[in-house]
Amino acid sequence: AVRGPDHPNVAASRVALEQWADQQLHYHWRKWLESARHHHGALLFRRSVAGKVLEVSRLYEAATNGVVLSKLEAGRALLPQLNSSEARVVRDATGYRQGYQGSMYWAAFERRHDALELIDELTTPAPVAT
Repeated sequence: AVRGPDHPNVAASRVALEQWADQQLHYHWRKWLESARHHHGALLFRRSVAGKVLEVSRLYEAATNGVVLSKLEAGRALLPQLNSSEARVVRDATGYRQGYQGSMYWAAFERRHDALELIDELTTPAPVAT
């Protein structure tokens, strides 16, 4: 695993990367999301939220743009596409990743709600055009 802005050269086709990332989002993370919704203790800690939100952001960027980014870069790249509550949880996650102590949330349950909503949106398959 590489952390930071340097990207190693990896021999992989863009199509294969996009398909793999799409499969991870729509199968693995959808299952995880359904489980997390029923376990009320899931995602109460900021570190848990940050890891999950940024990993899903990373896979979303790979699936939609065919690029492999660090978790921090993926969160930043996703921000312009998000509404205010989604952007808030991504900013909180990137802040945690950068070592900022303060959270953008007063309550863990509010952060959990926003994280689950964002993950739901990013893992929902796009409608097929007819």
